[in-house]
Amino acid sequence: MHLMLIPPILLAAFAATLGGLWLLDRRRLHLLPLAGAFAGFGAAILVQVLELPPQSAFSSVVSAHLYAAGAALLALGITWRSGRRGIPPPLLLLPVVMVATLAWFSYVDDRLLIRIYVLNFGLGLILLAGAWHARRLADGSLAERALIWLLLALALHFFPRTLLTAGNIGSRISDPASFGRTDFWVLTMYAGAVFGVVIGIALVLVTAADLMAGLQRERDTDALTGTLNRRGLDTRAAELLEQPAQRPIALVACDIDHFKAINDQFGHHAGDLVLERIGMLLRTSCRATDLVARIGGEEFVVVLPNSTAEEGFELAERLRRLVAETDVSRGPPVTCSFGVAQLHDLDRDIWAGLQRADRQLYAAKHAGRNRTIVEALDAAPLPSGTLLALGGAPRLVAPALNRRQS
Repeated sequence: MHLMLIPPILLAAFAATLGGLWLLDRRRLHLLPLAGAFAGFGAAILVQVLELPPQSAFSSVVSAHLYAAGAALLALGITWRSGRRGIPPPLLLLPVVMVATLAWFSYVDDRLLIRIYVLNFGLGLILLAGAWHARRLADGSLAERALIWLLLALALHFFPRTLLTAGNIGSRISDPASFGRTDFWVLTMYAGAVFGVVIGIALVLVTAADLMAGLQRERDTDALTGTLNRRGLDTRAAELLEQPAQRPIALVACDIDHFKAINDQFGHHAGDLVLERIGMLLRTSCRATDLVARIGGEEFVVVLPNSTAEEGFELAERLRRLVAETDVSRGPPVTCSFGVAQLHDLDRDIWAGLQRADRQLYAAKHAGRNRTIVEALDAAPLPSGTLLALGGAPRLVAPALNRRQS
């Protein structure tokens, strides 16, 4: 009896751990059904081991409800962890059918062997449905891939284990002590303990990795605009530069025109609103592979892998028109100036290229604002006053200015 209490104790410990992790970060809603799943499985085993309530048929139905709830919650939690929201219909339908069938073969037609097959095959089908809906985890991190394969293994093990051991039980066993000594029940306890511990550890590790990644995102993200901050840009750009396949790399520098006047005339709240909305426009208008960052004040940069200076110019012009046509301030029109450069093979880091993009940005400010200027495509700078036509109307290529005019 004491050994049989080990699985529910372990499951309860994992339920408490996952619940505690949810208390640390309540945005991770998938932890709630996962905690409920471990609690449900643990309670179901406890009901069977202690035969609570003390009446065989009712005890079977109660434990069946708990098993079904545990399986559905485990499948739901992992499905939510994969990024899918809502409750997949199979996770509602299968538990209801399973419990109803078990109730029939408990009260109307008492068949122990059929109940065993229905319970185990039903749990396997519920978990298989969860694995299918969470299948995108197979393309995730190592921990995520391990989690989805463990869920699949747990789901599949119900079928051979039941087929190999349930047939030896017979339909006349009604004494809980006798049932507890069968190969089926002993193997069920061992399998439950092993899978419970392994999946519990995997979930704790995945959750810890999620929390660490969340902290890193907060560290590397500008809280106001949702773009990368300078530190985040440094980290991501360094990773980008280590991949030769990502070249050529275009660099776009963006600065909000007359931003100081907006702050002075309408207050810092209005200025923050402008920054927030322009940050959103930049993020939503760029590719998922592009790096968008706010590097200080009203200045943003965009790093475009696998893009030429011409493609960077086209993006900058599209962004410039989008900002000019969008009411980002609920007041006077707001515009931006852009400078574009291409990262050179000899550049030590991303900032060497961004310096050149910044010089073109200064030139755009000097030339009247609300325009885009791109550097020459060759290494040698063009003489001041040279016109360079890329993807549209010619733009003036100007030398660096000593002072920015915001």
